[in-house]
Amino acid sequence: MKRILSLLMLMALLLLVAACGGKDKATATAAPTSASPSTEQQPGQAAATNTPAPAAATSAPATATPAPADDEQALSAEQLTALEALDSYRQTVIYTSQGVDIDGNPIDDRAEIISEYTRDPQARRMVMSFINNLDPAASQDNLEVYQIGTDIYMEGGEDVGWLRLSSEESPFASAEVAMLTGGGIFSNLDQMRRVRPDQKINGIDSRHYQYDESVLGNIFGQDMADITGSGDIWVAKDGGYLTKYLLTVEVKEGNGGLFDPNMATGTFTMEFEMKDVNQDFTIELPEAATASVSLTGFDGPFPMPEDGIVQVASAGFTVIFTAMPVEDVIAFYEAELAELGWTKDEEGSMSMGEMASLGFTKDDVKLTLLITFDSSTSQTQIMASAE
Repeated sequence: MKRILSLLMLMALLLLVAACGGKDKATATAAPTSASPSTEQQPGQAAATNTPAPAAATSAPATATPAPADDEQALSAEQLTALEALDSYRQTVIYTSQGVDIDGNPIDDRAEIISEYTRDPQARRMVMSFINNLDPAASQDNLEVYQIGTDIYMEGGEDVGWLRLSSEESPFASAEVAMLTGGGIFSNLDQMRRVRPDQKINGIDSRHYQYDESVLGNIFGQDMADITGSGDIWVAKDGGYLTKYLLTVEVKEGNGGLFDPNMATGTFTMEFEMKDVNQDFTIELPEAATASVSLTGFDGPFPMPEDGIVQVASAGFTVIFTAMPVEDVIAFYEAELAELGWTKDEEGSMSMGEMASLGFTKDDVKLTLLITFDSSTSQTQIMASAE
């Protein structure tokens, strides 16, 4: 489970990379507070709860039969993870791990990921919770992420607070996120066994399959000698996307794979379920998200050039890009900040060619601006920090 946590934090870093990498495409937009389909409906707030581990998947029953060619469509890895054609959905993934690590220490962890999506208008929400059942104090703060239009908001716990980023690229569509939240864990899909009759999963007509460890190469590599696994998977007849799966994995000798390479022996369980597919609901950005990304010392938005693009914003720092040359940026901030009551620290400021460092004070707040020209993008970067 430690590996899961590392990957989830990696996903958070991918948000930063996506935002900074997309600075030539991103557009400056006012921070939205909500996104809703035409028929507004308030969703129930999805909150992590310490629910029991999912039941172990059963072995293939005698009714499992090969899929007839006349009414079946081959399983596709692309379809299992491609959900962009849907109007909306909610999905939940629950991971549990119990066992012993290579040093003989007990493991009893649980992680839950709740995701929401609406296509029109484009909005996403993801909440991740991590619980150490043996030592609750070692549990981690929830990680909450929103993307509404080109604005991404991430709540990283008490130490980090809220961050705002801007990007036209969606980090939620990355391969890493697909691995963690859906069908990206499966390979060798032709090894899955068709089970009848078909079933409805949350109202969705779904084909039922069962599988063993032979389809888990994406998690454990190709050497399956130290694990056994079994599970069930349900796939929508219309669209071929994943609607539900159950998975139980028994680790025999130190191959926790993607989840925890330090596990010596133990059991992983996973449960995925898709809900509210193509239903009308609202993804709302918390007021705290927009309030907490205003730079310390400013009652409103941090001033920026008219063509400025906010790349990252928080209470402690803000990064902006502009096409204005460095000398014009300096003049802009000297004028704007003076009007807002800030006093320039002349001795603590300097300017040299295409780089400048400016200091300002107001009340008990110290503001520092690092202004540099990036020749690779022909843009000027403004890094503002307040303390």
